[in-house]
Amino acid sequence: MLNLNTGKCAILVFPIKDPVHISINYKLQDIPQVQSLKYLGVMYNEHLNWRPHIEYIATKAVRAMGVLRRLSNCRSGMRRKALLIIYKMYVRPVLEFGCILFSGAPAYKLRPLVLLEREALRLCLGLPKIRRKIQINNAKTHSKANCRGGVQQGDISGTSGCSEALTSYSTWTRWRLRSGRLGEQCETIVRFPRLFEKYPFPILINSACLKLAEVFRVGSNFLRMLVLKVVQQSERHLDKVLNIDEFVRRIFSVMYSNDPVARALTLRTLGSIAAIVAERKDLHHSIRSSLESHDAVEQEAAIFAAARFAAQSKAFAANMCARIGQMIQGLATPVDTKLRLLGVLEGLHQDAPTAALVRDECLHRLLPRYPSQSLVQATLRVLTRLAAATVTHIPSQARPLYLPLCICCGNQIGTLVEYLRDDPREGVKAQALDDLCLLATEQPHLWDTDNVHAVVQYALSTPYLNLKCGALSVLVLLAQSVAVDKFDLMPDGPVLQLCREGIFHHQVRLASASIRLLTHLAIHAAREDLLDLMPEVSSAIETLLMILCTQESESDDASHALRGCLRCIVLLCDADSDLCSQFVDVLGSFLSFWSGAAMLSVCEGLCALGKPAVWGAEPHRAPHPAASQHGQQGCHASHSSQGIGEHAVNSKQEWRGVPFPYPGRRFGRHGCLERLQNCAAGHSLRTLCGCCTSFLQPCQQGELGAAALLAGEPGELCRAEESLLVRKGQMQLTDALTHYVRAISALKAATTPAHALQFQAEYVRLRCEGVRAHAQLLQACSCLRTAPPPAIAASVASATRDELQKCGRVVAQLRKCSRDFKSLADQYGVLYQTLFDADPGTLRNVQLYP
Repeated sequence: MLNLNTGKCAILVFPIKDPVHISINYKLQDIPQVQSLKYLGVMYNEHLNWRPHIEYIATKAVRAMGVLRRLSNCRSGMRRKALLIIYKMYVRPVLEFGCILFSGAPAYKLRPLVLLEREALRLCLGLPKIRRKIQINNAKTHSKANCRGGVQQGDISGTSGCSEALTSYSTWTRWRLRSGRLGEQCETIVRFPRLFEKYPFPILINSACLKLAEVFRVGSNFLRMLVLKVVQQSERHLDKVLNIDEFVRRIFSVMYSNDPVARALTLRTLGSIAAIVAERKDLHHSIRSSLESHDAVEQEAAIFAAARFAAQSKAFAANMCARIGQMIQGLATPVDTKLRLLGVLEGLHQDAPTAALVRDECLHRLLPRYPSQSLVQATLRVLTRLAAATVTHIPSQARPLYLPLCICCGNQIGTLVEYLRDDPREGVKAQALDDLCLLATEQPHLWDTDNVHAVVQYALSTPYLNLKCGALSVLVLLAQSVAVDKFDLMPDGPVLQLCREGIFHHQVRLASASIRLLTHLAIHAAREDLLDLMPEVSSAIETLLMILCTQESESDDASHALRGCLRCIVLLCDADSDLCSQFVDVLGSFLSFWSGAAMLSVCEGLCALGKPAVWGAEPHRAPHPAASQHGQQGCHASHSSQGIGEHAVNSKQEWRGVPFPYPGRRFGRHGCLERLQNCAAGHSLRTLCGCCTSFLQPCQQGELGAAALLAGEPGELCRAEESLLVRKGQMQLTDALTHYVRAISALKAATTPAHALQFQAEYVRLRCEGVRAHAQLLQACSCLRTAPPPAIAASVASATRDELQKCGRVVAQLRKCSRDFKSLADQYGVLYQTLFDADPGTLRNVQLYP
């Protein structure tokens, strides 16, 4: 039998329109009818508008806020993390209790809870009272409420826009920088680089830089040092500073301080911002005056600033050249200061006269008068950097025999070779080899046969392993560049003698360098039909691989030698596809001897051998038995029809194919990637939303377009007229255009407000336009054969005063192609300008057309 306590019972009626009155009597006692009722902590009323409940939990939250307000006092010593934990334990549960029920209430009814939440977070974060509305997401203290059965999750205070976040950050940083606590100021300053990376907007960076400059002006030396670190870490954002005059004025005012450390920090800060203030004469004068300071710290900072300004300003470089030379030659200048001053001379290459003055100063005064090893090394480094930057004094010139060493040597390579040959100090020889490597990398076309022969002769004559390997590195850099035709490839010549002495050496470092040199020479000889060096270099590679797989310990030299051998194998197979089978068998037979990083390198090499450019149109081979035995089927199957990609396609777990696009594009497996993307897209139909499917579809179409471009070899279209007239190439370009247009459509379909693919779609569209421009260029060049100039071409040319009209209609088509390429370059330029916050790799990819 049911027993009720009428003192704890009440009647609450939820009428639809008119009020309803109900009278219930239980054991001669009336149960009262009420307008609101508390049940399980939730306040209900007859209209279900949740106003009583919101007022009730707001009253409870105010009482809980009292504890938080007392603990957030600066004298309590509570940290931010502890305050946030207290907030989550005492305040947040009160605010979120029953939120599923009242989440649909109007905003004006929820406003008391919003204000209490903001006040609590303000107390936890230590923000001023003038700005309560903070960006909770960025502070990572947002409170989420599960609304409507978990379908909608969000902050009960809503989300703020980007401008709201910037304003909040600006107010927060201003208040923290003006705080009297040194710790808060330091914490705020060191957060600026991350803030610049997150919000790289000019208005924010300009405001922040002005605040930092003010802190630099009135703060201590420790704060100035922190500001200097921030400026050095944010150099790529300095061009977004708008008020440059005010920014420089606040920093430069510290130069009038009596503290040499403060002046030194100011000089270093000015040097760090030299990219935007390089032409200011007052700064030039201050740096020049500080070079004469008797304080070592200030003078070192002035040398740093002079080096940065010399690299940016032509006027400063021309004015400081003579002054730097006088300081270097001064007897009172210490050796370490002279070395730093020589570093300033490296940047004095703004114009040819200044570079000539610096070269004359180094050759005629510094090298003869200061023969110490450190000064000679620094001087040679300066001469090499100047020669590489100005492209002067690099070609060979004869030196008269009656002139002393390097005094009238007209070329930098000759100077370095003479020091390499005649100077007995190993450090000077190593510096000369490093400088020769720099010239071989940046200016290989300016080397001649005598320079190459001199380096070869030195490599043959030196008994030291490090110097011989350094000389071989110079020769390898030349052999893989346009200077490869400067080598004397006589059968009994010194070049091949040097290679044959080193390829079978017991030192893997020397053997690897010799094999790399012989590989490039063999490829060049095969292209020019000079010699057949392929069997010799193949035998040397197999011998070195055998030595490497039998070594017990894995050293750095062995790892570099192995990767060098694998690169040589790929280069040889690119030049001669008949060697692919041989090297695949060799690597497969050695797989059981490698493990760890060496195994990964070998597998990467095998994948590189599987790209279409290496195998060409040959039939695919089955994987080697050793590879199957040791679980490395994927490595050898990279060149078979059932390789890694096919295994991923045929696998029951379709998402295994998703990680393959990047390495597949790297090794040219576009055809297999198209099937992988198709498989992943089909799987997404069963597991994901339509947006993900639309995102995978452009990847699939992009792979088809890239495969069509690879098969058509668009690079060959611009090399010879015959390749432009091939019908197959035109068909492949048309096929590529079709797939790229489909990729653009799919990207546009995948665009959502949360994921705007504007850059991706624009980049693919420009690539499609580039392919279309090349296809039109191909058709225009075909007119040279199919549409010869008409008989009236000469009269048309004389009438239009355009001599090119004598060539016929192809002139108009080629001019239209030129306009199309110019328009394409302009569009790439516009896209490049919009990517102000992109990484350098993306900028290099976008900067296709100068």
